[in-house]
Amino acid sequence: LMRRELEAVAKTTISGDLFRCERFTQTPENKRVLRDFAFSGDGEPTLAPEFDAAVDAMIDVRKTLSLDDVKLTLITNATTLAEPRVAEALDRLAANNGEIWAKLDGGDAERVKTIDRTAVPFERILQNIAFASKRWNVKIQTAALSWDGAAPTGAEIDRYCDRVKEIVDGGGSIGGVQLYTVARVPSEPRAVALDDEKMDALAATIREKTGLSVDVFYSK
Repeated sequence: LMRRELEAVAKTTISGDLFRCERFTQTPENKRVLRDFAFSGDGEPTLAPEFDAAVDAMIDVRKTLSLDDVKLTLITNATTLAEPRVAEALDRLAANNGEIWAKLDGGDAERVKTIDRTAVPFERILQNIAFASKRWNVKIQTAALSWDGAAPTGAEIDRYCDRVKEIVDGGGSIGGVQLYTVARVPSEPRAVALDDEKMDALAATIREKTGLSVDVFYSK
């Protein structure tokens, strides 16, 4: 079912029929392209028992439609990347213009647990990102926000940059950081978006301290 729906949506996008649908008629001409197929959603995609089969279905659709320039993207919380079942599927994804966007929302266990509400040990997340960055194309996704009225402190930012640097210095290849903030009403009212000025300042600090490129995604 996923394969059939993916192929149908791809064909509709390529033909332009998608942009005759009412909700897409205002899409700018330069945005009317198929950029990637992405695993995302409410929950961690790699936990699905069908994940490896879904990767193969996605690869098959890409090949069937000759979509050589279309990326295959996994958006992940990085908790399972080193598991053999997942790693084998990601080897196939990577061989087909695949890329991994791994979440790292802080530089210490307390910050990550607060933001992500995860029970997975912080060290395991770091180890998994390090593992992945030595094997596949990896970008780091980081949520920057105010919590209980407080933006990330200088010390918290330094710890985050230190962790990223440790991954790179350990031989990991990170293609950049995607820095974003709250863009819709969150389920947790204690989380509030950072303004554009704070986001730009944070991005500049990360660039300076890690040497990585940083793409910024604002609240509006």
